[in-house]
Amino acid sequence: MLKSRLKSLPISLKYIAVVLGLICLLLVLKSYVTSLFQTTKYFVFSINAASPLSNYITWMILLRLVYSNLHRNPVFPRPQWKSLVKHLAIAALIIAVHVLLSNLFFYSYFATTGMCPLSKIPTTPNAWNVIMVPFLKMVAGELPTEMIARFIEYALIAGALISIDINQENHRKSLELANVQKELNLTYLRALRMQLRPHFLFNTLNSVSSLMHDNVEEAQNVLARLGGLLRKTLQNTDELKLVLRDELNYIRDYLEIEQIRFNDRLMIEYDIDKAALSGLVPSLIMQPIVENAVKHGFKGALEDCTIRIEAKREGSNIRLSVIDNGRGTNNVSKVLKSPGVGIQNTLNRLETLYPERHSVAVHSNANEGLAFHITIPFETLNSDITYAH
Repeated sequence: MLKSRLKSLPISLKYIAVVLGLICLLLVLKSYVTSLFQTTKYFVFSINAASPLSNYITWMILLRLVYSNLHRNPVFPRPQWKSLVKHLAIAALIIAVHVLLSNLFFYSYFATTGMCPLSKIPTTPNAWNVIMVPFLKMVAGELPTEMIARFIEYALIAGALISIDINQENHRKSLELANVQKELNLTYLRALRMQLRPHFLFNTLNSVSSLMHDNVEEAQNVLARLGGLLRKTLQNTDELKLVLRDELNYIRDYLEIEQIRFNDRLMIEYDIDKAALSGLVPSLIMQPIVENAVKHGFKGALEDCTIRIEAKREGSNIRLSVIDNGRGTNNVSKVLKSPGVGIQNTLNRLETLYPERHSVAVHSNANEGLAFHITIPFETLNSDITYAH
């Protein structure tokens, strides 16, 4: 019944035993070094080790009582007076039990090892006055000092247990936050995919419908590319990050379909740094930007549009750029302050995946096109940084 009501320790007893054993060893070593500078140079390992060993073995026995007291009568961070008084009262009782047990272990050790055998204790009627009375007086004289020392040890042990609890709680919260961020990213990604499919499918199928009258082979080509694009989209449904090479392949398939839609009035240029191809980037991170460039990149109904896609490795970062020669704008701040759904989705995902570790820049002038730049940390599949599937 008592065991079931005691709080389980936050760390293994084996680990605690190792730490306390090292402390005992240091205390014995201190006694040995001290003895070297004394005239008698008296040092016996078994005698000098008995006191700290009996002390810390007793603390190990009582550790769950200490931990249970901390949880039943908390003293951190804002203890109530009633809880504090109750905690101190139970702590005093634990310390008293510790003093009793540790002394029992200590003197039992000497009695059982032959250093002070019970057979040598006088059995005469006067033995109590000769042996026990002075001994009890000695213990009573040392009791206040020992209680203070044990109270300090109790406070240190309680502080260590509270620190471990706080650390484990922070770790648990960080894991929960990571899971929330993962789910948030997946939500953004799924929302982006849902946003992509309806109107892109509608526009592409319209193009296919038109091509069926003029060029059946080209229409079949568009349908094949559309099938491949949708297959890639479905295969990577919950992949938060992809290597840049796969992301660019997806964008290339997307743009090839758009080129067919615009009867080759849409021209694509690529400037890709080979050192950047193995880097991880958020899945579909470039698609809304490329789509925006296609939408606003044509200055007029009869003019062509050129979109340039760049990827550069810059030290510990990777820089992704989408540049068009379209209408542009003199109000660059509006692009980021009042973006469309797709761009806003991209900004939100970047903030979630790389808080304070990314940058977004837009450069544009009226009738001079628009350049959209994203800079994120360079990560690879072998990096320590994890990514979710």
